[in-house]
This record gives sequence, structure tokens and C-alpha cells, in this order.
Amino acid sequence: MLGRILMLATAMVSSAALAADNPAPAEAPSETANAADMALLWQHEQDLYAKRGQGDLTYYLSLADREYTVWAPGWEKPNGYAELVKAVADLKDVTRGEVITPELKLIKISRSGNVALVYYSTHRTQAPGGKAADERYDTLHVWIREPSGWLLLGGMARAKT
Repeated sequence: MLGRILMLATAMVSSAALAADNPAPAEAPSETANAADMALLWQHEQDLYAKRGQGDLTYYLSLADREYTVWAPGWEKPNGYAELVKAVADLKDVTRGEVITPELKLIKISRSGNVALVYYSTHRTQAPGGKAADERYDTLHVWIREPSGWLLLGGMARAKT
């Protein structure tokens, strides 16, 4: 009998420890809240490119978490927020005149709790400065919901070949 009690106690302690290490997933947002958040994120993505075309990269910075890491096409490795700040300062007005057409094409938005992944493609038909271009990219942005709102946590883009 004592053996069974010890086995039961051990199982209960093990289960409690397992539950502490693996908490239950956060409650899913309501469909209405989720739809509103997804619409807001997609609007942020579109606004990022509109501002880029105006030569304004500060909007990008305003949405970036201080832990943001991005791996842009042509970059040898991912870079963090400090490098992004420097790139924005160095590239001031360099994106002016850029045209992304047709509008961004949303592929998918995935969300779990306070994290959302936005997948989309772009087609740049005019490079900064007005030079004609035919460049297509697949992009992924990782967003995190903070008390201040949705912020970019990570990003990566690849040129389509």
C-alpha cells in the first residue's frame, strides 16, 4: 500500500512539474479581435512601403522593437536594431521614388497569442531615384504585441529568381 501511495505522489509531483514547465497555451483572441489585429498589421506593412517610396524610413523604425533583427536581401547576415538605425541614417532619402507595384500581395498571416507572422510578396518596378526595375521579393515580418501595440521583432526577405 505504501508503495502505491509513493508512486501516486511521485506521479502527481511529476505532473505538476511538467505543467509548470509547459503552461497551457494562452487563450486565443476572439475572431473579431483577431481580424482587427490582422487588418492593422497588414495596414502597417502597406504603410511601410508607402513611406519608403516617399524616402521616409523613420516610420519603419517607429514600428521596430529594440530587439528587432532583420536579414534584408544583399545583407551578408542578419542585423539588429542598432544597425537598422545606422542604415536609416545612412540611407536617408535613398528610397525616394521607389515604386512597388502592384500593391503588396498578402500570402498569409499566422498568429499565436502575442506573436504574428506576415508573409507577402512585392514587385518593385522602379528603383530609388527613378530607375526602372523588375525585382520581386518574398518577405516575412515577425510582429509581437506589446502594451504599446504591435512591433516588428524580426524580418527576412529574399529575391525571387
